[in-house]
Amino acid sequence: MYYNTKGGARIRELRIAKNFTQDDLAEHMNVSHGYISFIESGKRGCSADVRIALSNLFGVSIDYIVLGTVTYTAPDSAALKADIQALIGQLEKFREQLQPMLLMVKRMLSIMGIVELLRAAKCCTWYNVLLLSLIAAAVCMRRLPYYTEILLFVWVLAIVAFALFMSCMKEIHSIGFWHILPCALMLPIFFYSAVEIRRWPQGLAVLIFVTLGCTVNDVGAYFVGRAVGTHKLAPTISPGRTVEGGLGGMVSSVILMSLIASLYSQCAGVEMQYGWLLLYLFLASIVGQFGNLAMSTIKRTVGIKDFSRVLPGHGGILDRFDSFLFAAPFAVLYGNMTGCFL
Repeated sequence: MYYNTKGGARIRELRIAKNFTQDDLAEHMNVSHGYISFIESGKRGCSADVRIALSNLFGVSIDYIVLGTVTYTAPDSAALKADIQALIGQLEKFREQLQPMLLMVKRMLSIMGIVELLRAAKCCTWYNVLLLSLIAAAVCMRRLPYYTEILLFVWVLAIVAFALFMSCMKEIHSIGFWHILPCALMLPIFFYSAVEIRRWPQGLAVLIFVTLGCTVNDVGAYFVGRAVGTHKLAPTISPGRTVEGGLGGMVSSVILMSLIASLYSQCAGVEMQYGWLLLYLFLASIVGQFGNLAMSTIKRTVGIKDFSRVLPGHGGILDRFDSFLFAAPFAVLYGNMTGCFL
């Protein structure tokens, strides 16, 4: 309770100005006459809900009832704009300070994935780790002209190398340094692609969209394959994968992600190129499943279930990012060619 003699006097003035008696006010407030009398005399305080009811009844602010006349000063628009600009500047400065840390995390994850590959191929020597780490560090640096185009060209070559490796799997009984080199190149290209997407005007939304699309594709393929899968997709590489599961993942990804994109377009006021978007979802589903099969090919050849146990319940870095390794660079390539995400 709040005891305020002056507040009670202001309530009395407001009551009289409205030509209310204490009985009239008590009836409107659904309280007793004595309660109103005690409030006006300052012998009793008002609870918050009573102040709100009085404010609504008399058409004044709660500040006036409690404090009396309140002077409101409109904010200076120029000063407000300056404060906003200063805040934006601080956020930009913080982002610049954060970039070296993000670059370090990107390189560390690339090196961890490289070590997983080398351990799987049983060629995890210090000079191999050093060589591939230097390559990863060089990929993560943006210095050359046409840098993105060069990396995407390397990505296409890696896709071709993986396809050849998968087609010759029966003849390959062990893998070495040169077999895993394409995958080792995919790791820094993947992390670079994620950063490149983040630079786009709607970069964060696109990055979430790509990530969610891969997840929906994997989940849809798993459940549809478990439910109706009968025809094996690649029995020598991944016996659990079926053609029905692959199609189910593709359809799930196209339908659900199209709905999400449409909802985002309406909420954010962003114009969406639905024709290019549907084509991307169709192709990205194929690319993501190819990434899963590519990683499964390596694991099947060396006879392991997971690349490592660095992520409890998920395996290693490569186990977690298998489809993203291929989907993120493809999103950059597709976005630059069609302008779908720009």
